[in-house]
Amino acid sequence: MDRRSKLVVGLSVVALLSGALLASAASAHAHTFKTNLMMHYDKKTDTFDGHAGTASFCQEGRTVHVFKSSGGGNVPVGSATTGHAGMWSGVHAAGPGSYFATVDQSSAGGYGGDTTCLSGTSKTVTV
Repeated sequence: MDRRSKLVVGLSVVALLSGALLASAASAHAHTFKTNLMMHYDKKTDTFDGHAGTASFCQEGRTVHVFKSSGGGNVPVGSATTGHAGMWSGVHAAGPGSYFATVDQSSAGGYGGDTTCLSGTSKTVTV
């Protein structure tokens, strides 16, 4: 193999390795976090409260929707916004029945790259 052929082969190998490194570095900055949504009923205040268990980046400022299950579908009861530690509260129950809470998926760019906070649904709470 002559000198020019060796140079072309060497540069091709360097280009392939560089492309692979750049592709893995780009994908390393995308983060996805699950959301474990908890809901509790307080008999004394007749309200629901709970916690969005997830990465700290995904805890604050998310809207939690509370629904009452009925034969004809799910009826919205109220909503609350999570605080800095993922805590939420203050949604009043609409009489006896089965309730659950949801939080939507959200996405944001920021420090360290793109972040996706996945949606979550609580277990059913019976009042």
